[in-house]
Order: sequence, then C-alpha cells, then structure tokens
Amino acid sequence: MRRTKAYSEEEEYELVYGADWCLVAKELDIEKLWVWVFDMSDEEAAIAKEEMQQLLEMKESQPSQTNVETNTKEQELIQPLIQQLNRLSQQVTVLSNKIDLVSASIKEFSINEKKQEFSDAIINQIITNAVKQAVDEAINKMSEASPKPNSIIDSQQKQYHVMTKKELQEKAAEKNIKGRSSMNKNELITALTKSDR
Repeated sequence: MRRTKAYSEEEEYELVYGADWCLVAKELDIEKLWVWVFDMSDEEAAIAKEEMQQLLEMKESQPSQTNVETNTKEQELIQPLIQQLNRLSQQVTVLSNKIDLVSASIKEFSINEKKQEFSDAIINQIITNAVKQAVDEAINKMSEASPKPNSIIDSQQKQYHVMTKKELQEKAAEKNIKGRSSMNKNELITALTKSDR
C-alpha cells in the first residue's frame, strides 16, 4: 500500500500489490488486514509491482532441492503400493470378466428356459459352480501375484482344498477360529491359511 491523494478523501491509500488478498478478505467479510504502507512515487510503485511479479515467477519456476529430495523419497515409498494397486486392478478386471461370463451364462439359461424347463435347483447349482470357479481363479491369481509364503504353508493350503467342509471346521475348531460354523469352505480355507502364518 502507499499513501496517495489521487482518490477521494475517504480513500487515503492505494494498493500496489496483493489485490487477490483483498478480494479474498472481502469475500470472507474480513474487515481489517495488516499491510505494509510505503511512501513512494508512481514510478517506484510500478517498479515495486514488477519486482514482486518477478520474484513470484522465479519462486514458482525453481522447485527447492528439499522438495525434489522429498518427492524422490515419497516416490520410492509409493512405488510398491502403485505396483500392488496395478496388480489388484488387473485381478479386478479378470474377476469382472468372469462375472460378465456368468451373467452371459444366466442370460443364455433364460433363453434356453423358454425352450426347455430347468428346475431352479439345477440353475442355482450351475450359477453357484460358475461363481465359485471365478472366485477360485481370482484367489489363485491373487495368491500368484502376492509374495509366496514358505513351502509348508503352500502344502497346507493344498491339503485344505482337498478337505471337506466338516474336516475344515474341525481343523478350525482346533485353532480356535471364531465364526467357523457359519463359514463356507473358501472362508474356512482363508481363515486357516491366515492362522498358519
């Protein structure tokens, strides 16, 4: 700000630089702002405006060394997460494609239903099998994409897939896994595998 007589008696000061701050203050109904007031001529005011603009442009065009180092460290930390998200995205795409296939199968069944009568139990069984297959394939792909656990856990997982639901529930009871009675086979396998780790 600078003192001036160019305006009315009510306006004793002229804004040299920082109009955006004044507009924001006005929008937020802020009545008072702290400002620096200088006695300067019109030429000095023009030079001050130009120098302030140059300083701001220079600051924006040159990122500090600290920012560059921080960005590099952050990128190193974020890179593994991005890779995992990319893998997960691919797996979701695969699962989505499987769901589309199941949906197409359901549509095909509804067309075939007009030609031939299927019982609800048969259709439900076919849909259940297709969904289980899609989920199993997605789980297998997820386990392939994640870091491999040791061979003991792998062999136990293979044993779990061969076991019946009742055998899995008994194994879960031995390991005190809660909620085992309401779990399906895949949930039991997942819970047992987690408890092995």
